Amino acid sequence: MTITFNAMPTEHAAYLWSGSPDAYGLPPETKVSDGPGHPCRHCLRNIDAGEEFLVFAYRPFPDLQPYAETGPIFLHKQPCERYAAQEILPPMLSSPDYIVRGYGHDDRIVYGSGAVTPTGEIAARAEELLAREDIAYVHVRSARNNCYQCRIDGAETPDLENAAMPSGAAESGAAGRSPQAIVERMFSVEMAFLASEKKDIRQLAEAFAEDVIVREPASLPYRGNWEGLDGIAALFAKMGEVWSDMKVNGLLVTGSSEEIHLSCNLTMMSRATGRTVTQPFCERLRFRDGRLIEGIPFYYDTQELLEIITQNAAA
Repeated sequence: MTITFNAMPTEHAAYLWSGSPDAYGLPPETKVSDGPGHPCRHCLRNIDAGEEFLVFAYRPFPDLQPYAETGPIFLHKQPCERYAAQEILPPMLSSPDYIVRGYGHDDRIVYGSGAVTPTGEIAARAEELLAREDIAYVHVRSARNNCYQCRIDGAETPDLENAAMPSGAAESGAAGRSPQAIVERMFSVEMAFLASEKKDIRQLAEAFAEDVIVREPASLPYRGNWEGLDGIAALFAKMGEVWSDMKVNGLLVTGSSEEIHLSCNLTMMSRATGRTVTQPFCERLRFRDGRLIEGIPFYYDTQELLEIITQNAAA
């Protein structure tokens, strides 16, 4: 049997790189690596000494349930490439041994499947477990602290993008998704799009409807109605010309799967002046089948935003 070692999905990493909250609703902490022992769960390499990394709570399961373990993991602070050599033991697995444990199709531990396994035997043990009908996938976890390292699947590797949102679970279909999961899905698709080099608008179709419209206030540089996937991509580009960094804190989501109201504190840095502003922010969002069809943002003080991004105001 061919097996694959799978890192956390890029959209989850992009979500956290944006400053969005972790599985406990807290912002990731920034640390500096002092050498080996800080494995990045996206590129599956150790974070070199002197490099900054994020520490955050992560839940590699789709739903809250008694066996959905949540714990601390590490991620390069600067975007890195997702591990691609999936059939090769990841270089970060450098300890003498790890826990290798099977999970069922219900995402719960299969009792009796877990064992501390020498690193050189991980692949063979995973193949043995995945040959069983009652095991859907395997986790590799640290033998000393039980920290999640990566997931192992059989040759038919599933789409992991919905496996574990950082601060909530995205379900496989739009029906039954919580408002929180829908918004997090939209944010993560947006951040994955912004982090990509090609800027393929087909990525946006995962969370934005073909007839989407976002109505920005007339007083801002990216004023007006932005329609369709091309319009959303153009809006993101225009906002990127104005702001060099945007972070969301204290996200609160209410509503239903069709109409959602979100509020947060939005911190933005002006690309032109380097000045930073934090303001309350809210937005009314309408969705169809889990995809955004209309967004109406409400900024606390657009005049302050204009002053922050204007060169003259910085003098």
